[in-house]
Amino acid sequence: MASDTKFDICSRALVLVGAPPITSFEDGSVGAIAAGTFYDSTKRQLLTKHPWRFASKSAVVSKLVGTPDTKYSAAYEMPGLVLRVTSLRNGSTKIDPFEIFGNQVHCDSSFDTLELDYVQNVNEDAMTEWFVEILETTLAAKFAMAVTESPSKAGFYSEQAAFLTRQAKFTDSLQDTPNTIEPTRLITMRR
Repeated sequence: MASDTKFDICSRALVLVGAPPITSFEDGSVGAIAAGTFYDSTKRQLLTKHPWRFASKSAVVSKLVGTPDTKYSAAYEMPGLVLRVTSLRNGSTKIDPFEIFGNQVHCDSSFDTLELDYVQNVNEDAMTEWFVEILETTLAAKFAMAVTESPSKAGFYSEQAAFLTRQAKFTDSLQDTPNTIEPTRLITMRR
Protein backbone atom coordinates (compact mmCIF):
# COMPACT_ATOMS: atom_id res chain seq x y z
CA MET A 1 0.00 0.00 0.00
CA ALA A 2 1.09 3.55 -0.65
CA SER A 3 2.24 5.77 2.21
CA ASP A 4 1.62 9.10 0.51
CA THR A 5 -0.33 12.05 1.78
CA LYS A 6 -2.82 13.95 -0.35
CA PHE A 7 -0.20 16.71 -0.64
CA ASP A 8 2.40 14.25 -1.99
CA ILE A 9 -0.07 13.00 -4.58
CA CYS A 10 -1.12 16.52 -5.62
CA SER A 11 2.49 17.70 -5.71
CA ARG A 12 3.51 14.91 -8.09
CA ALA A 13 0.49 15.65 -10.30
CA LEU A 14 1.45 19.33 -10.37
CA VAL A 15 5.07 18.49 -11.21
CA LEU A 16 3.81 16.34 -14.12
CA VAL A 17 2.30 19.46 -15.72
CA GLY A 18 5.32 21.65 -14.94
CA ALA A 19 4.01 23.43 -11.82
CA PRO A 20 5.80 23.65 -8.46
CA PRO A 21 4.83 21.20 -5.69
CA ILE A 22 2.65 22.26 -2.74
CA THR A 23 2.75 21.66 1.02
CA SER A 24 -0.85 22.66 1.77
CA PHE A 25 -4.09 23.55 0.01
CA GLU A 26 -4.01 27.04 1.54
CA ASP A 27 -0.65 28.42 0.36
CA GLY A 28 -2.38 30.75 -2.14
CA SER A 29 -0.71 29.40 -5.29
CA VAL A 30 -2.75 28.45 -8.35
CA GLY A 31 -1.60 24.84 -7.87
CA ALA A 32 -2.76 24.75 -4.25
CA ILE A 33 -6.14 26.21 -5.16
CA ALA A 34 -6.58 23.67 -7.99
CA ALA A 35 -5.45 20.80 -5.75
CA GLY A 36 -7.82 21.83 -2.96
CA THR A 37 -10.66 22.13 -5.45
CA PHE A 38 -10.18 18.85 -7.30
CA TYR A 39 -8.48 16.35 -4.98
CA ASP A 40 -11.30 14.94 -2.81
CA SER A 41 -13.94 14.79 -5.54
CA THR A 42 -11.51 13.19 -8.02
CA LYS A 43 -10.47 10.54 -5.49
CA ARG A 44 -14.11 9.69 -4.69
CA GLN A 45 -14.99 9.58 -8.39
CA LEU A 46 -12.14 7.16 -9.16
CA LEU A 47 -13.04 4.95 -6.21
CA THR A 48 -16.59 4.52 -7.56
CA LYS A 49 -15.46 3.45 -11.05
CA HIS A 50 -14.50 -0.08 -10.00
CA PRO A 51 -14.98 -2.33 -6.96
CA TRP A 52 -11.34 -1.89 -5.93
CA ARG A 53 -10.24 -4.62 -3.51
CA PHE A 54 -8.37 -2.20 -1.24
CA ALA A 55 -11.52 -0.09 -0.79
CA SER A 56 -14.07 -2.92 -0.60
CA LYS A 57 -15.86 -3.72 2.65
CA SER A 58 -18.78 -5.78 3.85
CA ALA A 59 -21.25 -4.89 6.59
CA VAL A 60 -24.38 -6.33 8.07
CA VAL A 61 -27.22 -3.84 7.66
CA SER A 62 -30.44 -3.86 9.68
CA LYS A 63 -33.94 -3.42 8.38
CA LEU A 64 -35.55 -0.12 9.30
CA VAL A 65 -38.99 -0.01 10.89
CA GLY A 66 -41.83 0.80 8.50
CA THR A 67 -42.28 0.63 4.75
CA PRO A 68 -40.32 3.09 2.58
CA ASP A 69 -42.08 5.57 0.28
CA THR A 70 -40.70 3.77 -2.78
CA LYS A 71 -41.75 0.76 -4.84
CA TYR A 72 -39.80 -1.51 -2.46
CA SER A 73 -41.07 -3.24 0.68
CA ALA A 74 -37.99 -2.75 2.89
CA ALA A 75 -35.26 -0.22 3.68
CA TYR A 76 -31.89 -0.85 5.33
CA GLU A 77 -29.53 1.73 6.85
CA MET A 78 -26.09 1.88 5.17
CA PRO A 79 -22.76 2.61 6.88
CA GLY A 80 -21.53 6.20 6.57
CA LEU A 81 -18.58 5.75 4.19
CA VAL A 82 -20.39 3.99 1.32
CA LEU A 83 -19.47 5.35 -2.11
CA ARG A 84 -20.82 2.48 -4.20
CA VAL A 85 -22.87 -0.62 -3.35
CA THR A 86 -21.60 -3.69 -5.20
CA SER A 87 -24.03 -6.29 -3.86
CA LEU A 88 -26.73 -6.95 -1.32
CA ARG A 89 -27.28 -10.50 -0.09
CA ASN A 90 -28.56 -12.84 2.57
CA GLY A 91 -25.89 -15.54 2.79
CA SER A 92 -25.38 -16.75 -0.77
CA THR A 93 -28.74 -15.40 -1.97
CA LYS A 94 -28.35 -12.12 -3.86
CA ILE A 95 -31.02 -9.51 -3.35
CA ASP A 96 -31.77 -7.97 -6.72
CA PRO A 97 -33.01 -5.41 -7.61
CA PHE A 98 -32.13 -2.77 -5.06
CA GLU A 99 -31.82 1.01 -5.16
CA ILE A 100 -29.95 3.57 -3.08
CA PHE A 101 -31.92 6.43 -1.55
CA GLY A 102 -29.73 8.75 0.52
CA ASN A 103 -28.07 6.61 3.19
CA GLN A 104 -30.53 3.74 2.74
CA VAL A 105 -30.72 0.78 0.41
CA HIS A 106 -34.26 -0.22 -0.60
CA CYS A 107 -35.24 -3.68 -1.84
CA ASP A 108 -37.93 -6.34 -1.59
CA SER A 109 -36.81 -8.46 1.35
CA SER A 110 -38.32 -9.88 4.50
CA PHE A 111 -34.99 -10.50 6.25
CA ASP A 112 -34.15 -8.50 9.40
CA THR A 113 -30.51 -8.16 8.34
CA LEU A 114 -28.66 -8.33 5.03
CA GLU A 115 -25.00 -8.29 4.04
CA LEU A 116 -23.95 -5.24 2.08
CA ASP A 117 -20.79 -5.26 -0.05
CA TYR A 118 -19.58 -1.80 -0.91
CA VAL A 119 -16.72 0.47 -1.90
CA GLN A 120 -15.79 2.98 0.79
CA ASN A 121 -13.81 6.18 0.83
CA VAL A 122 -10.34 5.28 2.13
CA ASN A 123 -7.33 7.13 3.48
CA GLU A 124 -4.29 7.53 1.26
CA ASP A 125 -2.27 4.94 3.20
CA ALA A 126 -4.81 2.24 2.19
CA MET A 127 -4.54 2.97 -1.55
CA THR A 128 -2.45 0.73 -3.79
CA GLU A 129 0.47 2.09 -5.83
CA TRP A 130 -1.40 1.62 -9.10
CA PHE A 131 -4.44 3.51 -7.81
CA VAL A 132 -2.22 6.39 -6.62
CA GLU A 133 -0.71 6.55 -10.11
CA ILE A 134 -4.20 6.74 -11.68
CA LEU A 135 -5.17 9.46 -9.21
CA GLU A 136 -2.01 11.47 -9.93
CA THR A 137 -2.50 11.20 -13.69
CA THR A 138 -6.18 12.11 -13.52
CA LEU A 139 -5.33 15.10 -11.34
CA ALA A 140 -2.59 16.08 -13.80
CA ALA A 141 -5.21 16.19 -16.57
CA LYS A 142 -7.35 18.53 -14.47
CA PHE A 143 -4.38 20.60 -13.32
CA ALA A 144 -3.15 20.99 -16.91
CA MET A 145 -6.13 23.17 -17.72
CA ALA A 146 -6.47 24.90 -14.35
CA VAL A 147 -2.77 25.67 -13.81
CA THR A 148 -1.07 25.69 -17.21
CA GLU A 149 -4.11 26.22 -19.50
CA SER A 150 -2.72 23.55 -21.84
CA PRO A 151 -5.38 21.49 -23.64
CA SER A 152 -2.71 19.25 -25.18
CA LYS A 153 -1.32 18.32 -21.73
CA ALA A 154 -4.85 17.78 -20.44
CA GLY A 155 -5.63 15.45 -23.35
CA PHE A 156 -2.36 13.56 -22.94
CA TYR A 157 -2.88 12.96 -19.22
CA SER A 158 -6.55 12.03 -19.73
CA GLU A 159 -5.46 9.32 -22.21
CA GLN A 160 -2.73 8.15 -19.82
CA ALA A 161 -5.22 7.96 -16.95
CA ALA A 162 -7.63 5.87 -19.06
CA PHE A 163 -4.81 3.48 -20.04
CA LEU A 164 -3.59 3.16 -16.44
CA THR A 165 -7.14 2.59 -15.22
CA ARG A 166 -7.60 -0.35 -17.62
CA GLN A 167 -4.33 -1.90 -16.43
CA ALA A 168 -5.16 -1.35 -12.75
CA LYS A 169 -8.65 -2.85 -13.09
CA PHE A 170 -7.09 -5.95 -14.63
CA THR A 171 -4.45 -6.19 -11.89
CA ASP A 172 -7.07 -5.64 -9.19
CA SER A 173 -9.32 -8.33 -10.65
CA LEU A 174 -6.50 -10.88 -10.31
CA GLN A 175 -6.77 -10.60 -6.53
CA ASP A 176 -9.93 -12.70 -6.43
CA THR A 177 -10.81 -16.30 -7.11
CA PRO A 178 -11.84 -16.59 -10.76
CA ASN A 179 -15.51 -17.19 -11.43
CA THR A 180 -16.13 -20.79 -12.43
CA ILE A 181 -18.63 -21.81 -15.01
CA GLU A 182 -20.76 -24.61 -13.66
CA PRO A 183 -21.86 -27.23 -16.19
CA THR A 184 -25.50 -26.90 -17.01
CA ARG A 185 -27.99 -29.67 -17.61
CA LEU A 186 -27.43 -29.48 -21.39
CA ILE A 187 -23.67 -29.87 -21.10
CA THR A 188 -24.07 -32.77 -18.69
CA MET A 189 -26.47 -34.52 -21.10
CA ARG A 190 -23.99 -34.15 -23.99
CA ARG A 191 -21.42 -36.22 -22.17
